[in-house]
Amino acid sequence: MSTLDRDVALEHLAHTQTAAEHARDASTGLLELVRTQEQAPSVERILFTLAGAGKTYHEDGPRVEEPTRSVGIINLSSIPVYFGLDGGSPNQAAGAFPIGPGATIVLPITAVQIELGVDPNQLAGAPNQQALVFLIRFPSVQRLAAGPAQGGGAGAAVSSSAYNDVSGPIGIASAQVLPANAQRLGSSWENDSANLIYLGLGQAAVIGKGIRLAAAGGSWDGRLGGATWRGTVNAIAAAAGSNLLAGEGM
Repeated sequence: MSTLDRDVALEHLAHTQTAAEHARDASTGLLELVRTQEQAPSVERILFTLAGAGKTYHEDGPRVEEPTRSVGIINLSSIPVYFGLDGGSPNQAAGAFPIGPGATIVLPITAVQIELGVDPNQLAGAPNQQALVFLIRFPSVQRLAAGPAQGGGAGAAVSSSAYNDVSGPIGIASAQVLPANAQRLGSSWENDSANLIYLGLGQAAVIGKGIRLAAAGGSWDGRLGGATWRGTVNAIAAAAGSNLLAGEGM
């Protein structure tokens, strides 16, 4: 083989290897896209309050290595909620993006850290001095969407049918917190006490079994294997006088 023929063969081989690498990278990227699209979004219930250990600012964390590809916010309150990204102050003075009362929005933006906030003066005039918001993190890119939250509308208080709040005291005997509901879109559960709380799904709650909500903030997003649980939910506490924050969206 002449030197020219050898050089041509080596150049052809290099091109072939490069094409193979590009094809492998494309295949890996496609598989990653399929994987993220199959993942269910995470849903977090955020309650802004003035009473007790309330808060008017929420920072969703800790910062994660895998950024959110799209963000959804459901404002089930009668006041605006302000939205900031990666250190942006979530308030009107900072020019943060507002989500109106009774509004839902999905933003196809990449985010690692998400901040939500409300105006304390507006919160003081809200029903029960509370503002309920759901934050949704999507692992894949979603289409831009905006509209009224179910049962509510922009500029108006949200109908009580949009969210059924069943928060209340939990005792040392199993008791039903939510009945089965085929129309349930999601639910949220948070232990607002210094005692352990256990949930029983479709059966009586038993200490040491089922879903464990750790003291002072232990939570469950209402899903099993990525699917919303629509059956009955019972609860029991390790000590009397425990408090559970819970509810379902319909």
